[in-house]
Amino acid sequence: MYITHIHKKFITYICSKYYIVNNSSILLSISGGQDSLSLLKLTLDLKKHYHWKVCLTYFDHKLREDSYFNLKQLLNILRITRLKSCIYENFSRTDAELQYREWRYKILFHIAHTNHYSKIFTAHTLTDLSETFIHHIIRGCSIDSLANISSTTKHNTLMDISILRPLLCIKRIETGWLCKKFYLPLWSDYTNYECKRTRNRLREELIPYLQQYFQPKIYCKIDTFLQNTQLDMEYLRKATIKLYYLVKHPYFVAINYSILLSHPEALQYRVIRLFFKHNFNTVLTKSTICKITVYLAKKKQMISFINSLKFQLFFTNSWLYALIL
Repeated sequence: MYITHIHKKFITYICSKYYIVNNSSILLSISGGQDSLSLLKLTLDLKKHYHWKVCLTYFDHKLREDSYFNLKQLLNILRITRLKSCIYENFSRTDAELQYREWRYKILFHIAHTNHYSKIFTAHTLTDLSETFIHHIIRGCSIDSLANISSTTKHNTLMDISILRPLLCIKRIETGWLCKKFYLPLWSDYTNYECKRTRNRLREELIPYLQQYFQPKIYCKIDTFLQNTQLDMEYLRKATIKLYYLVKHPYFVAINYSILLSHPEALQYRVIRLFFKHNFNTVLTKSTICKITVYLAKKKQMISFINSLKFQLFFTNSWLYALIL
């Protein structure tokens, strides 16, 4: 086995970040692209040394005319590698990427749980992370959302299964080099070059422009920013939980709003959001939470503009109560 610098970077990253050890059971989610085949190559090269149990999963969304030939090539790869595999086809014909993503994750967790795989590897690279960051900025997402995209795991607590992204230390140009180095049989997805899709336009037009005229090391700079943001958000989360337990009523569904209003607005917003999530399993919009804080500051006796959520808010003295209708 020929070990490259990418192999060393890969194994160092997963050992330090995810604490992957010997005899781990890993479920690979791949396509025929360069990132997926690089992940497959790296995992297979290290499989024997670390005694990993590996299974491969492929999802065919039936969106492209050449999807059958892509699947056929993947079957050839499976014959060579002799890996246990699961192949799923989707005939829903929708353009909603979010629905496809939720469908894939649901199946991945099901396969992992049924076959006792504790880790799921996906082929997201540092380049993908940067694209997602810029996309979130354009959409006007909050700092909470920016911190979440740098999270490297998606954990199902009930099943004790984690989705990991071991290529986040590697850029797409490096996976391209690896594929050329080992003559990996790539399948080019032509939909990745259709600039009518926002993410493709970011990848093919905006990011190269930013690299050339503003910041050549844009991927590393974004990664550093997200790591710093994640540290700040970890502090905010702990401060929010601490304040929530300070202001919540010991017996009733209520919080002490007079204490809450003495703290910064960032904590007020997060405590109110946590209050509704904890007691009603409801996620309020930012505009609704802002309205609640305005009503509290003005000391309105009743807050009824969220009747659609089947509860009302009212307060007595220093306590804000939630009344279920």
